[in-house]
Amino acid sequence: MANQSRQTKRAEKARQVKSSRVRCWGVAVSHFFLPPLASIVYASKTGKWAPTIVATGVGVVGIPLAIVDMGITACIAAPLTSAAMIINQVKDDRRRQKFIGPEEADAMFFAKSF
Repeated sequence: MANQSRQTKRAEKARQVKSSRVRCWGVAVSHFFLPPLASIVYASKTGKWAPTIVATGVGVVGIPLAIVDMGITACIAAPLTSAAMIINQVKDDRRRQKFIGPEEADAMFFAKSF
């Protein structure tokens, strides 16, 4: 039982370090140009799929509104939701690991990986 607990803690720490490596400016720029693809790519990098699922829900809810607002809500709200959630997750993981920037997470990731 204790061994399993240590493994889950170790796996969560590894996920947080991988998530901390993500550059927030890259999230914003990629969501501006290729929102659905960027959401999937960053979800696989961070290991958290909630932003992609929530943004898909926001997009689906925005589709009926497209008739009224010419698709502005569906095109802006979903990528903005996904980008904001991913950036908040990355910043939260950095805070938990006491990293200031992604470079520290890179160093930790490569130090533990090899």
